[in-house]
Amino acid sequence: MLVNRAVRRLTRADIELVSARDGVEALDVLRACGERVALVLSDVNMPKMSGVGLLNAARALGYTGHFSLMGALPDGVEQHAGAESVEVVDKETLLSRLPALIARVPAGA
Repeated sequence: MLVNRAVRRLTRADIELVSARDGVEALDVLRACGERVALVLSDVNMPKMSGVGLLNAARALGYTGHFSLMGALPDGVEQHAGAESVEVVDKETLLSRLPALIARVPAGA
């Protein structure tokens, strides 16, 4: 929840923060309002569905927004790293990189 607190402090008035307890709940959020989601911050290791599983499921739903995965990618999924709208963020540097990630969110998103 440290990330949630940091994001709340850094968000702009035009950004709505939505959090999920696990990958399945996050996918439910994307199903319900994915067209309004401009940035997904997801841990690689989550209960019920991994961050990479969430990324793949979100793309299958047609979600095209930016996706930041926190942590090390497991073997075999490096193809996601470096994709135009996918970024892998090291947890140790996440808090210092949050302002730049949030700055990518378009106004009114």
